[in-house]
Amino acid sequence: MSEGTYTIKQTALITGLSEDTLRYYERIGLLGPIGRTPTGHRRYTAFDHQWVDFVAKMLATGMSLETVRRYIDLFREGEETTPARREILEGHARQLHGRISQLQETLSFLQWKIDHYDDLMREKEAKFRAEHGAKLRTRKTAKT
Repeated sequence: MSEGTYTIKQTALITGLSEDTLRYYERIGLLGPIGRTPTGHRRYTAFDHQWVDFVAKMLATGMSLETVRRYIDLFREGEETTPARREILEGHARQLHGRISQLQETLSFLQWKIDHYDDLMREKEAKFRAEHGAKLRTRKTAKT
């Protein structure tokens, strides 16, 4: 079992996850069962890599390990769980839309605050130039 398979180290490099994380995901049932060599070393397949990618994407969206696990358990139960799996994804998508809206509001506020500071700095610079402009022009003229 070596052609077309990858060691845990290779899989970690390919997926960007640590070896410990891969072992943990297997232990809690998010992956696997992962094939083993006669000596017990894990050998990952391209299919396993697809599962790792799926799990990583779901977790990156903020989905909990518990919810990902529930989804995977349903997937393993077969086609009849399609509606339940879709419901999990729909519910999570609604949560994401809410988070995105909150983040957009927060970003707008931050941009307003940055613009406010830009205005303050421009005003300060204009005031400085108004107060010291004649001196600066005099110095420039004296140097030439």
